[in-house]
Amino acid sequence: MKATLTSSAYPSGGYQITSAFTDEDGDDVTPNAGLTWTLKDDKGDVINSRTAVAMTEAASIETWLTGDDLASQGVEDNGLRVFSLDGTIDSDGVSDIPIDSAVIFPIDVLVPVSLRQAKEHCRIDHNEDDIHLCYLITAARQKAEQYLRRKLMTQTVTYYFDSWPDGNVLELPYGKMASVATIKYKDSDGDQTTWDSDEYIVEVGNAFEPSRVVLSYGYAWPSFTAYPSKPIEVIYSCGYGADTGDVPGAITSAIKIMISDMYANRESIVINMTPHKLNTVENLLYPYRLWGF
Repeated sequence: MKATLTSSAYPSGGYQITSAFTDEDGDDVTPNAGLTWTLKDDKGDVINSRTAVAMTEAASIETWLTGDDLASQGVEDNGLRVFSLDGTIDSDGVSDIPIDSAVIFPIDVLVPVSLRQAKEHCRIDHNEDDIHLCYLITAARQKAEQYLRRKLMTQTVTYYFDSWPDGNVLELPYGKMASVATIKYKDSDGDQTTWDSDEYIVEVGNAFEPSRVVLSYGYAWPSFTAYPSKPIEVIYSCGYGADTGDVPGAITSAIKIMISDMYANRESIVINMTPHKLNTVENLLYPYRLWGF
């Protein structure tokens, strides 16, 4: 039994999924009662509680996805969505043939380089490689963050320490800190205590140095017998901003170059050619690299 799914994007920001059902001869058939659809990301997490949503049975069904169906799921969201069907159909005297069909499609999410920007840079004027490009965008962004030792888009980070520092400054990774939500410490009994924020100062906004938490005047690091695993927990926000345009242009340019390199060269070996490596990506990223952590 054949179930054909297609997806179409509309300027309003919505997606229309068309589900068509045909038998072996290509004739239209109607699914049995109980047909449902589910929306997930490519990692298998359900989006907007859209799981086992009932559908009205017909040979061709249109489903609109809008609003929170298409909302970004955070900075690690690569924008890929999977719309799947679950149900049964009858054909040629055979009952309850399973329907197991899905379509994967990209949506716009908050990333330093969008799918549209990547396609413009690579001079791509078709949609056949959109899914592949979404994976390349994620890979290039992760490579840039690894080199820079930063988080690019503003996000909440949880970082753990085994002990307090020797001096009066606790350095945090990734730079460009916006705020500290909580600092907690866990004793040997497993009891966790939230440290009073009046006893420390949060230094925010410096883009070129590690973020810092400094002891307030007259205070010391809390004294406790530490739990053997991850006793000190710091939850804080860091990154250049919540919008794509907040990331420095040199960094987004480097990401675009990495995307185009991977798109044009899909293998790790170049045959019958003498490759010439340019340091453009490193030259663009180097001034923003975080040192000292």
